[in-house]
Amino acid sequence: MTDPPRGFADRLLAAEPPDPAACGRYEQKVRAMFETTVGPRRRGLALLGAVALAGLAAVHVFLVRPPSDQPMGGQEAEFARVIRMFALSTAATLAATAVLFGRLWWTGIEDRRFTARWVTRVGAGRTHLIGLESL
Repeated sequence: MTDPPRGFADRLLAAEPPDPAACGRYEQKVRAMFETTVGPRRRGLALLGAVALAGLAAVHVFLVRPPSDQPMGGQEAEFARVIRMFALSTAATLAATAVLFGRLWWTGIEDRRFTARWVTRVGAGRTHLIGLESL
């Protein structure tokens, strides 16, 4: 009796088809584990955080503008480029975090699966940008 795993699953499903009500209960349990409904206080804090982080991101973008009246050369230009890249990657990270807070405020639901995927991608992008800064 050496069936491949998929064949065994197919035979089980053919013997007893899944009950739609059971599937619905299972989906509700999974949703309850990963999604949390937040109250008005936490939604307000999320909105405040989103606005603050978006403001910080805007300040970072404003601060990295190169001075146009002073010519730079050599190491000063390289240092200014590294600082500009770091500030822009920080601004992107702050903006992405503001989007997460804004989504929490808008929906009123904290979805841990979505947040984990989003944070992983933002962290990987930030690490990539920091790696580019050192080149």
